[in-house]
Amino acid sequence: IGRGEYGPLADLRLAAGEAEGAARTPNDFMLLCPSANRAKSWSCEHCPNWLVVKDPAVCRACYWAYPESYTHVATLEQRRLDVVWDDHEVVDYELARDHANSLGQELPGFVKAALRKLTGT
Repeated sequence: IGRGEYGPLADLRLAAGEAEGAARTPNDFMLLCPSANRAKSWSCEHCPNWLVVKDPAVCRACYWAYPESYTHVATLEQRRLDVVWDDHEVVDYELARDHANSLGQELPGFVKAALRKLTGT
């Protein structure tokens, strides 16, 4: 997830329910840019599962453990899409932002409306 100025960081997929000293494999880790790593840490640190329940199955179903296939974000009924416009794509971002501003809309709402229109929902 993401690309950071300082390069990717390895982070454990599951925040809760793992036995202390459990053997780890490379599949137990994911690469995150520093900002995504901090967002994941904050989200997990405030998650009811991490704070109380500590059920690894709940973590396995979370966006922060498996962003490619998840049912919740820190136990909340949410879906996330983190989009980064790089290099030559920045102009596309600026055009979308300016168009949203001209309509008096915030960019996230503008993008969601464009996706609904595109998908016919």
